[in-house]
Amino acid sequence: MIILELPTGERNIIMGDLDFDGRLFTIQINYLERAGSWYLSMDDANDERLISGQRLVTNLDYLRHHRARDSRVPPGNLIVMSRSRALTDPTLESLGDDHFLIYELKEEADAVEAAYASADKEFTVVVL
Repeated sequence: MIILELPTGERNIIMGDLDFDGRLFTIQINYLERAGSWYLSMDDANDERLISGQRLVTNLDYLRHHRARDSRVPPGNLIVMSRSRALTDPTLESLGDDHFLIYELKEEADAVEAAYASADKEFTVVVL
């Protein structure tokens, strides 16, 4: 698992080159004040756009949907988490402080998915 350090502070734009599972990608995260949200874009090593303007929300894998359509997207999971475990979306002030990005390597993501798949799928419904 890789926790991405995001130098936000007074900046509304964060850019960096990152190694995800042995492949280089450039991410850009922009804060749009009008929308009150952060947005993620990602390019591959050839500067080809893979993800464009995906709004950052907590507990969502940003890569799964895009990977289904484009095999160049990194094979792991990219998720915004909150240190306080709040389900709120990152704000201008909270990204890099309470909210942070995690990249789960492919083998970690596969292990989590296998654990869910093998879990007991029987549920008890209680009617009150």
